[in-house]
Amino acid sequence: MSMISSVTVDELDNVVAMFEEDLSSLHIEHDKESLERIVRAVINDPQASILWGIRSSKNAPLEGVLFANVYRSVKHAGPAIWLEQLYVRPSARRHGLGRKLVNALLDWAEDNDIQGIDLESYRLNAPASILYRTMGFRRLGRERFTIELWDEEETE
Repeated sequence: MSMISSVTVDELDNVVAMFEEDLSSLHIEHDKESLERIVRAVINDPQASILWGIRSSKNAPLEGVLFANVYRSVKHAGPAIWLEQLYVRPSARRHGLGRKLVNALLDWAEDNDIQGIDLESYRLNAPASILYRTMGFRRLGRERFTIELWDEEETE
């Protein structure tokens, strides 16, 4: 029986390792300290973000993680959620853990009067696309862009 819970400081290293694994597969590199800082900030301010972990049983290590932010949305005409990260370790995939995390988020959203959930799935990630489509998400005719902002003095 899988268990979902808010991530605690004791699980910081495990969560950071999962984020590193996921970002590495996308060729996105951040130093470990930066990831630790953001995870610690989210743990310390649970009102601003959602950071949940899932394990297959009570005493098992975390096998997956979900990170989302609540924001104001014109598209949804009210509060919405941006599901930024959903990651399940490769060894724990195909057991429904990702689906359970997303279902828990959908339940939480309904209980908290959230109007919509947005996310992105990378084009070559067919399992994620199938998961989201079978859960009722629909593809938007949009293209997402990003830019990294940083202090040039810090990079020298």
